[in-house]
Amino acid sequence: MKRFVKFAASSAGLSIAAVFVFSSSAFAATFDQNRIIDDRVFDNTNTMNAQQIDAFLNQFPSSCISSNNHFLSRDPTGYTPINGFTYGNNVTAGQVIYDAANAYGLNPQVLIATLQKEEGLVDGSAGCSVYRYASAVGYGCPDSQGSYTYSNVNLYTLNGTTVTSINGTCVDTSSKAGFTQQLIRAAWLLRFGEQRAEGNINWDVQKTNSPQIGDVWDNSDDPQSCYSGPMTQGTWQTCPSGGSSIYDGYTTIDGTAVHMDTGATAALYWYTPHFPGNQSFFNIFTGWFGPALVSAYSWQYIDQGAYTDSSMSTPVNLDSIVVGSRYYLVLHAKNVGTATWSQGYVDLGTSQPADRASSLYDTTWSSTNRAATLLEPSVAPGSTGTFGFWVTVSKVGAYKEYFNLVADNFSWMTDYGLYWEFGVQPQHYTWLWTGQSAYTDSSKSTPADLSNVVAGSRIYLTLSGINTGNIAWKQNYLNLGTWQPIDRLSSFRDGSWPSANRAATIDQVVVNPGQAATFGFWVTAPATPGTYKEYFDPVADGISWLNDYGVYWQVTVQPQRYTWLWTGQGAYTDATKTTPADLNNVTAGSRIFLTLQGTNTGNVTWRQGYINLGTWQPNDRTSLFHDSTWPSINRVATIQQPTVTPGQTATFGFWVTAPATPGTYKEYFDPVADGYSWMNDYGLYWQFVVH
Repeated sequence: MKRFVKFAASSAGLSIAAVFVFSSSAFAATFDQNRIIDDRVFDNTNTMNAQQIDAFLNQFPSSCISSNNHFLSRDPTGYTPINGFTYGNNVTAGQVIYDAANAYGLNPQVLIATLQKEEGLVDGSAGCSVYRYASAVGYGCPDSQGSYTYSNVNLYTLNGTTVTSINGTCVDTSSKAGFTQQLIRAAWLLRFGEQRAEGNINWDVQKTNSPQIGDVWDNSDDPQSCYSGPMTQGTWQTCPSGGSSIYDGYTTIDGTAVHMDTGATAALYWYTPHFPGNQSFFNIFTGWFGPALVSAYSWQYIDQGAYTDSSMSTPVNLDSIVVGSRYYLVLHAKNVGTATWSQGYVDLGTSQPADRASSLYDTTWSSTNRAATLLEPSVAPGSTGTFGFWVTVSKVGAYKEYFNLVADNFSWMTDYGLYWEFGVQPQHYTWLWTGQSAYTDSSKSTPADLSNVVAGSRIYLTLSGINTGNIAWKQNYLNLGTWQPIDRLSSFRDGSWPSANRAATIDQVVVNPGQAATFGFWVTAPATPGTYKEYFDPVADGISWLNDYGVYWQVTVQPQRYTWLWTGQGAYTDATKTTPADLNNVTAGSRIFLTLQGTNTGNVTWRQGYINLGTWQPNDRTSLFHDSTWPSINRVATIQQPTVTPGQTATFGFWVTAPATPGTYKEYFDPVADGYSWMNDYGLYWQFVVH
């Protein structure tokens, strides 16, 4: 039967469920009677916290000690040589296991496996009798299996009722009977046995406020105690008053000489001096929690996450995402092997099956089956490494993407079934129209009258809408295209458009679902008068057009009219216009400064360099009064103002040079919109008498 462990992410700010999966089918271990478990695994207190232990227990519906089944027991709070063990208030089994293990530096998974091995309390497969709770881990139960009866002992609490009596338990002392009493003593004994089996005669635990505030642990009497269990190979002392002896590391178990390769292995044989019990412990531990032995390359899960960007500031829920989107995934893993991890050598690869080509492949990956290498240059044994990498979601559906650590060109590490779970929806590009407008300029200060637009003039249009789809709109990707028909060439195309059928992109860099977007763009009225309906629709270029609201602007285009009203003219001796010139007495070759004023009575704005004063009668004649300051032989000046809108007055100021030949001359001029038309003729002239 597969058994799964599901841990909720505990790192700050992580909102997704970071799922770490152990499966009995994912790790096949072989029992080595000489090396059941390594010290590094045995001593690793960071494998699970109290909440994770409770979550593990709750996955077994019939568990005798799960919080779901309302089990509580007293919390171990300390030990002193005078008072022995002390206890606090009722807490969950997960808290008891965690605190007992951490008090003595033991892996809490060792206690969980021992609970299952001894009385089956974890999954409840052997039932949940008072007898099993009282002897939860078999501590104080000699092989003779005596029968003892106790009362007024706080054994455990179930469904709010505290059980205080037991009839027929194997536990030989009342102080040892009960769930917490059993666990704290087992934690101490297993660590004491491990340390003494390796000759550490001075080992003891002395600390305060750990694992919980207020705890006091004083095992200063341990170094005064003798040890009689199995020894690892070496020259060791077993009693404080005795000398050292040479040990070959062998102990007889079930008639077989067994070598104690590790102190942890010796502790297990001291606790359970036969093969079947230790084989059971090993099978339970490796089936639920992975390898019990440390290899050169081995790892332990710490946490994982998923974010919108590599700054990891915004977590994302991968259960409801959109195909084509990118996310930044992070894994923290502890190096529990013996070799130092190196960047570029220890990588995160695809698994189940190993080296498969992942649908999450991103161009930042080194290959289709290597998502990331270490972010740190190196990670020593006992330290934590980080793998951070982008994924591009290219497949729709609900699925799990599995990864595992690999020492490339050496070996894969143990596969614990690490995965991220995805729920991927197709891309939906939809929008809600919220408004549109027309203005005379891009400052949007003056609305434009679209019923009276002059051919060739420019109008600034705006369109606003809300992203009602499920994917973010991006600038230069979400555009406004011509419509009815799709991609038609618009007669209102302006030089600022990206193309003949794309009027604009969104003004915002990114518009997320639910946010508002705006388009702002110029149109240039066509030369042909008439009434036009200009249709547009948003388009995710390369993907699809958005839903059509029939958005259009109706524009009535009038022909351009260039007309003017004469308002005044003058002649001066210089450009300061301080002294009027006498045109009846002009010396040949002399220069005179002329001025002309007129009102724009047409419907087109006049622009400097475009509205000029030309020679007339006949038009474009070569004037005898040509001056070197004229733009050309038949263009005497342009308007002095940059622009003159309809109703405003324009001014021309220009020099003329009297010809060499004496006589009376009439010099005719008229305004002209160059490239379009001459304006109405007032018979404008200056009469000169040249001497």
